Amino acid sequence: MILWPHCRTARDLGGLLTSNGGQVRAGALIRSDNLDQLNDEGLAAVRNAGVSRIVDLRSAWECETFPSPFADDERWLNVPLTDPGDPDVSVQDLFEQYRLLIDDYSQRFASAVAAIADAPPGCVVVACHAGKDRTGLVVALTLDLLGVPHTAIAADYATAPEPKVVSSLPELAPPRPETILRILAHLQTRYGGTAPYLLQAGATATQLTALTSRLGSFGEHLGQSRMFAPVWFVRVEGRTGDGSWGWSWLLWLLRLWLDWRRGWRLQGRRTRCRRDWMRWLP
Repeated sequence: MILWPHCRTARDLGGLLTSNGGQVRAGALIRSDNLDQLNDEGLAAVRNAGVSRIVDLRSAWECETFPSPFADDERWLNVPLTDPGDPDVSVQDLFEQYRLLIDDYSQRFASAVAAIADAPPGCVVVACHAGKDRTGLVVALTLDLLGVPHTAIAADYATAPEPKVVSSLPELAPPRPETILRILAHLQTRYGGTAPYLLQAGATATQLTALTSRLGSFGEHLGQSRMFAPVWFVRVEGRTGDGSWGWSWLLWLLRLWLDWRRGWRLQGRRTRCRRDWMRWLP
């Protein structure tokens, strides 16, 4: 946790390890609950964190009722994940609420992730009201793109203080790791993974690559230079009208060429990475 009085869930996601031997860059991505709770000390802490963008996931109604102290700041960007006109699913279990949000409003998630990727250089803050559900979903998708293991994503999601109020509503219950694990499994089963899901929803391959470049620190924590970024080899739906699948090779080949030009000349590096490339081939 970081000290942003009186935000209860604010934390830097830096230091989370990725499956390719890297880690999330410290000070690059912070998740939080509603920033309207901040006192003067908290506001100063946000400004001192080098924040370049605040992605506020709350609805327009929430932003009007509980305005962000940064609402008039060019760094603040409202990307609503929910709308007061959406169907009421609050009695559904939390996984089902998340699944419906993921399936029915994919463009909202693509816009939220793109807002992180397109932010000016600096720290990005992702926030909603409680900093658990909407923020938890966007952060989970972002960490999955970076290659953070699902168990670590679930552990981060479940890191939250006890609810302020006792309620029978599922959304007010303490977060459970298995909820986000089921969502990630659903993305894999239905869409082929987080990257294809976001690409089909309107995010671009350039934005996804930019996201990994700004948030990921690959090999630096091992005392190595940054030698590679994740290879985006994405299966996308064909546009032939017959429902067939096509392979998008261009970005994969570009990343392959760039990484080879940079050179993986440390002992065993090329062998390991060649094996990783082959794993993605059809």
